[in-house]
Amino acid sequence: MTQSRRNDYTVIRAYPLQQVKKLTNLDAIDASWTWTTCEIAKWTSDELSYDLPVGLTDEQFLEWSPGHDYQPLREHTALFIEFSRTPLSKAGILKFAQTYGLLNHTADSWTRQTWERLITDMRKAVALWRAIDHGGTSDGLRRALGQVLSPRFPYRKERLMITDRSELLEVCKLHLKTFVNRRLEEHATPARLLITSNADFQLTFTPKDLLGAMWLQFAQTIAHDYNIKICRGCGRPFQTGAGTNRRADATTCRDSCRQRAYRNQQKLQATSARSLQTPKAGR
Repeated sequence: MTQSRRNDYTVIRAYPLQQVKKLTNLDAIDASWTWTTCEIAKWTSDELSYDLPVGLTDEQFLEWSPGHDYQPLREHTALFIEFSRTPLSKAGILKFAQTYGLLNHTADSWTRQTWERLITDMRKAVALWRAIDHGGTSDGLRRALGQVLSPRFPYRKERLMITDRSELLEVCKLHLKTFVNRRLEEHATPARLLITSNADFQLTFTPKDLLGAMWLQFAQTIAHDYNIKICRGCGRPFQTGAGTNRRADATTCRDSCRQRAYRNQQKLQATSARSLQTPKAGR
């Protein structure tokens, strides 16, 4: 790393970065990882909870579930965007928990205050990433950077006063990397060496919980420069491009949504045709 003096403060250059090998298909997230929804979640004061059924035998209790199992990383390829868009209201948080599950198994993370903080963290990171990725203006970059930088960061004022756009962009990338890495560390996503069906070794990252899965998914999106689109069928965000399961020109997140979008389009066209054929009153 190199350093340069400017206006009596140190600008830490994001480049040159460490030289790392080019990523291959052998570096992957375990998309088969499963999580459980919490369809019976409810608010008890300011804490999410659910009632355990009474009278279950030990065997029944082991088989009991508050929802259904699903594969978040395979079925919802941009779930981190969905999480960042979750309203901070009780209704918004409850809907997310019922649809996708609790964030982890730690009861301390079920409070409304914790949910609000974790959603806000993701919003800040996504906003900075979009400002960088979409060629945001210098003012836009500064606003997004200001949300990510801690008020106690010693060079906060100097960072936000940078006028050279290329330098500002460099600093934004550095702080986005730091912000995301800290969340990955906090929500520990361990790596494992597996043997594939072809008897090859594969390095796989397996999430520990839903929150860790979303930060890992976000980091992968940044690293591989995936595109995020809104599905015409269900309205949810999804990834497209090389390395994803949808082509770059895809407009739906899955085949069932493509069929749904087609049916909706057919209905809309039929409705429009009927409205043109209906004579107006008074004629």
